[in-house]
Amino acid sequence: MPVSRTKQVRNLAVGELEMFLTSMSLPSVPHAWMQIYTPTDEVAWSKLRELLAMSVEERQRPWAEHREQVHLVVG
Repeated sequence: MPVSRTKQVRNLAVGELEMFLTSMSLPSVPHAWMQIYTPTDEVAWSKLRELLAMSVEERQRPWAEHREQVHLVVG
């Protein structure tokens, strides 16, 4: 039987997304399970659409900047 709850997902490119998380086992595969994340409201859907529309470089840029500023990593 699926189990559901809400979860905050933080993404450096678009910020916090509130997601509805559904977890369930896969009876045909021993010890396997699946999780499905679905935005909880229009704000989360909008941020997800914005994230999906970004290029790989645009999605990765905030993480690279964070690493350089916080972790003093160069390159």
